[in-house]
Amino acid sequence: MGICQSEYDKLYSLNPSAEILFRNAYNEISGICVVLKGHQGGLGPNKEKIIWYNVYIGIDKIRSEQIPRIFILEPPDHLIEHKNVFHPTFCVDLGRSLPHLCWGDYEKYWKRDLQRHDRTLVCLIRCAEKILGEQCLKPPYAR
Repeated sequence: MGICQSEYDKLYSLNPSAEILFRNAYNEISGICVVLKGHQGGLGPNKEKIIWYNVYIGIDKIRSEQIPRIFILEPPDHLIEHKNVFHPTFCVDLGRSLPHLCWGDYEKYWKRDLQRHDRTLVCLIRCAEKILGEQCLKPPYAR
């Protein structure tokens, strides 16, 4: 089950970079791309430098207890230093391996604390932006 146009429109009103990539058989939106602001991360002197992450999100099961995986399209893996981004794994929807976001405690929050109707695209994006805007420097981390 994807999302309806009105839910997508809410995200688009907040972030006009959002783009629909896939729809399912019921014409629900099941995959989007969006650009998110974050820090470069890492441990070097540029760790607070602002960069833009172009991401893909498969949202066909957004209301489930399993938080959707967010894949990083840009920047390429070799330029990512953020400690909360995992090295590439295969993205079935796009047919290639891509780095992806480490949800950390947000995964528990999504599953345990959010009601099904609160698991929205805007909520998901806000969580992702929070992670990309700061990084966990306590081991273990993704990089």
